[in-house]
Amino acid sequence: MIEPDSTVTTLSIGKPEKNNSSVKKVKKTDDTVPWGIHAIGADLIKNYGKSIKVGVLDTGISAHPDLNIKGGVSFVPSSATYSDDNGHGTHVAGTIAALDNKQGVVGAAPKADLYAIKVLDSNGNGTYSQVIQGIEWAIDNNIEIINMSFGGPEQSETLHEAIAQATSHGILVIAAAGNTGYGEETELFPARYNEVVSVGAVTKSFRRSSYSSTGAELDIVAPGTDILSTAYDQGYATLSGTSMAAPHVTGAAAALWSKNKKWTAEQIKAKLFETATPEGDVKEYGHGMLNLARALGEIDGPIPPIEEVSDFDVNQWDRRVLSYDQDLSALLQSAQTMGYKDLASRIDETLNQLRARNLALHALPSDFSESYSKEESVQQAYDVNEYFRLSSESFNALESEYQNALQQYANILEHPTTETAGLAISSEGVIGQGTIATKNQVVSFPETLDNSYNRSIAVNIPYLTSVNSITSNNGTATYTISGTTVTVTAGGRQPN
Repeated sequence: MIEPDSTVTTLSIGKPEKNNSSVKKVKKTDDTVPWGIHAIGADLIKNYGKSIKVGVLDTGISAHPDLNIKGGVSFVPSSATYSDDNGHGTHVAGTIAALDNKQGVVGAAPKADLYAIKVLDSNGNGTYSQVIQGIEWAIDNNIEIINMSFGGPEQSETLHEAIAQATSHGILVIAAAGNTGYGEETELFPARYNEVVSVGAVTKSFRRSSYSSTGAELDIVAPGTDILSTAYDQGYATLSGTSMAAPHVTGAAAALWSKNKKWTAEQIKAKLFETATPEGDVKEYGHGMLNLARALGEIDGPIPPIEEVSDFDVNQWDRRVLSYDQDLSALLQSAQTMGYKDLASRIDETLNQLRARNLALHALPSDFSESYSKEESVQQAYDVNEYFRLSSESFNALESEYQNALQQYANILEHPTTETAGLAISSEGVIGQGTIATKNQVVSFPETLDNSYNRSIAVNIPYLTSVNSITSNNGTATYTISGTTVTVTAGGRQPN
């Protein structure tokens, strides 16, 4: 059977960002440690990766003062050299092995030997046949680790056979899982093949990035959001995607292998899996968060997240608050049916205020809708999710107000009440926690009284000497006195 020559594409989201705060912090006289390198513990070791040959199947790698490219090849018909005309491959290479050279950034395995195997064009696209050629070149040139930060939806027996051939030659094959988000099995090929280490992406809180693919073949996760690395114009940039997560694992594998030269690829893979930090469901996190420092024996436990974990989920919040809103609407209907006009008016006013605030919280800045093309819908979804996460305190405060309003009005409807009743004190004294009561001052009861059911309430007033009168604005009220305790019984007609 002749298979169609299906296509693959890079698994980064959006375009490289070269003018943000992370890029501006890059130093010319010292190495900057990207957050992803710190998160896997690679900054706790120095200059690992020596003599490990890493093949970067990608858009090529451009010359850069922070990269040491040992060689390469191009299988893209329109490109005679392995130089990067897209930027993706150079960014991936920096995460793997940016030099520890007192400038720019540093990678996970600075001493590793980089080989640029160009299989993707200037648009980040390539064919399965080009990928297969790249794998075959890696086999012929004794490459030890292959990084593939791209994917496609189509299964290919020919591609699978090439990967199996590579692993049979002792090559460790690592690939990005995909950016198709949560689902039963959303990983792309080649990451989906059993022989391949499939890498998902996490944020600075070590939570699965919203775009990161999930499924039974997912093996491990690594930093993938806002990753700082080398750019193809000899500068630096940040990018997001599982494309950026995979090279963290590739660099970690090179570092580990350089210190355990006699190990096989399977042993390296097993050690990385064994020392990963479990983070949740295996279909979302695989064995867990990559922990190179633990794999190398530098530490004996997990590495703390860069940012505090937030469990805020705007979709779950919306479902809860919708339920509260519906319950308040039902209370409004009950108040109207029972003839409580004033109460119904208050519930209606509260509902309108809460809904207005809810609408304002969900309003997005104009650039969320104007700055994205149709092809960047995944990036837009990710940015929207992060925007709401950063506003979680405001969302949670509004939810509390919904809950308080619901409790308050449900209680009033259950026990219709008068809201104005008081004691007239006939002599000076002290009330409660040091409050001074002057002569003839009216002191409000600490809770409302039920006129319709002749409900009694006992109010204790320290230092009480006498009671001048008790009044109610809705019906009648009687009282008895025992020491400093006044027991009031309210009764009469139904409240308005």
